[in-house]
Amino acid sequence: FAYPYGTKADYDDVSVAAVEAAGFECACSNFPGLLRNREAPRFEVPRMLVRDWSADDFTARVNAALGGA
Repeated sequence: FAYPYGTKADYDDVSVAAVEAAGFECACSNFPGLLRNREAPRFEVPRMLVRDWSADDFTARVNAALGGA
């Protein structure tokens, strides 16, 4: 599931519980972050904003997000 707009102001604990009760296995939010382990909140998965970047720019941004160059 993906929360519409997905910022912390756009959903709450009730929304998260409803998504889980509906049978979804996980839900994407719309704030930056990385999943570091399997204990991360499955119903508040962060995601990275992606635009129509060149392959080189995309690679550089992903590497930067992952702590690389």
